[in-house]
Amino acid sequence: SSNAPITPGSAGAGGPNVPWAARGGGLVRIEVAQDLLLDGTLTANGAQGSLFGALMQGGSGAGGGIYVQAANFRGSTTAVLRANAGSGTSGPTSWVGGGGGGGRIAVWFAVPPNRVQGILDGTDLRSVSITNTCRYFLGGVSATNGIGYTNVPPDGSAVGTIEFVTVDLEKGTFIKIF
Repeated sequence: SSNAPITPGSAGAGGPNVPWAARGGGLVRIEVAQDLLLDGTLTANGAQGSLFGALMQGGSGAGGGIYVQAANFRGSTTAVLRANAGSGTSGPTSWVGGGGGGGRIAVWFAVPPNRVQGILDGTDLRSVSITNTCRYFLGGVSATNGIGYTNVPPDGSAVGTIEFVTVDLEKGTFIKIF
């Protein structure tokens, strides 16, 4: 699902004259019981379509998945989350590869463990916030589709999804600070 990706991206298409396909992006899954501060890069990109000889190009791989669960989540200005698709290759003929679809990025933070299953199956969505940005993440995030030379959007590959999932404190919540 888009709010909890658990599979890698699909490979691009080969064909009778293109014996291999570009690999899809991998799967990055991080579960942290404490706070997570991301200063680096998490990448699950699909590969670019392959050129087979001078005439035939294979399709590109889809972006993969990035799934993070943490008590709290922050990202510095140097942090990057990326699950982009590969773009098609260009060639001298019309036999060129298409772009892959964008991947899935989901970051869950401040979600009590006893609420996870209810959010996943849709039976407990009270006070749940799902957005494509996070004020605590100052870096870059992308799940773009690949540009194809035979499947230009809107007829071609789709962009991926980016979701930050959290549970807001409910009204009337009492917090005692010592």
